[in-house]
Amino acid sequence: MNRPFIETFLKSALFFLCLANHAVSETSYPQLSFASIRYRLIDLGECDVGVEKLSRNGSLPLTPKINDHGQVIGNRQEGGFFYDPKNGPWAPYIGQGIVIYFHALTNQGNILASINRASNAPEWVILTKEDFQSENRRRLNVDKELQTGNASFIGLSEDNAVFGTLKTNEFSHPFSCKVGGDPFFLEDKEGKRLFGSIKACNAKGQAVGNFQESYGMMPPAAWDPQKGAIFLKHFRPKISPNLSIELQDMVLTDDGTIYGTYGVLDLSKQNEPEIYAYAWQPFESRDLKLLDLDGMHIAAVNAEHMLAGEYKGEAALCEPGKSPVKLSFIVPSSQLEGWQLMEATSINRYGDIAGFGKLEGKMHLFKLEKLPLLLPPNQL
Repeated sequence: MNRPFIETFLKSALFFLCLANHAVSETSYPQLSFASIRYRLIDLGECDVGVEKLSRNGSLPLTPKINDHGQVIGNRQEGGFFYDPKNGPWAPYIGQGIVIYFHALTNQGNILASINRASNAPEWVILTKEDFQSENRRRLNVDKELQTGNASFIGLSEDNAVFGTLKTNEFSHPFSCKVGGDPFFLEDKEGKRLFGSIKACNAKGQAVGNFQESYGMMPPAAWDPQKGAIFLKHFRPKISPNLSIELQDMVLTDDGTIYGTYGVLDLSKQNEPEIYAYAWQPFESRDLKLLDLDGMHIAAVNAEHMLAGEYKGEAALCEPGKSPVKLSFIVPSSQLEGWQLMEATSINRYGDIAGFGKLEGKMHLFKLEKLPLLLPPNQL
């Protein structure tokens, strides 16, 4: 495939580049050096959840998440657990026939959880460790939606607005909900429900996903409580008879910047799509930049715009303006014995990371804790 031709083609008007006042540019970055950064690898235990649910693209993601206090949530088949740096791991008491999964975590320590019983649809709640011990569960009122379709939530803002997607037999609608309130379906400027699905939200209650004002083509789009929906215009899923575009990853920073990836597939060849990345600022400047991330998949972004994800089959990190680096290059080799770090799924503002990999061939969850620069080597 002729890569320069594709890039020129995309920038010329085919992929979503022609919003009014858009500034489109391509960036190429020097190699990142982590010579002064050290991490401590913490094993969070064996995990029997399949990769398809642990990874960024899971239909009901059970990915490990980390907040700015270094607290982590993770999941196993028997349910979710909460890890605190000071107090270690904790898991709620689970009655027979009940499985409780953890899906999102805020800096306040609030957890978005689903309580799953064999005979009923999931019960969605927001809780803390203290709430659960006192059975003070803040329940989301989505019973009506669960009767008409499959409602799943993937994100939680700092003011406890939960974002997700309602899927019925025919359509999907992005919506939000708060404890004690009715669900709110995201709408266009005319007050009509949007079609599509939510990929991520941020602490401010903004959301991103693939939305459309009428059912059909789903371009990348952003939503703000005051500004409503903003779409990347001129998106076409097919460039030519032989070249098609597949939208993939999408994450959102707290300042409203979207990072995403898309694959360009040559239908005339039996090969994997070439992966391209972009950064989009939909709420302010509307700037869009093509990024040279060398095929990295993006699972998470922090407040400092550091990207975490998967790069050439391994967990990776990418600082702004730099190239991706595999985590195995920046963790002391003495800590990596037996480990294969597969994907970094969450990163906090300080650079601490949560993810999953294999230890001695078995799936494990991990935390990478960023260490002070002057920490003596014997304390690694």
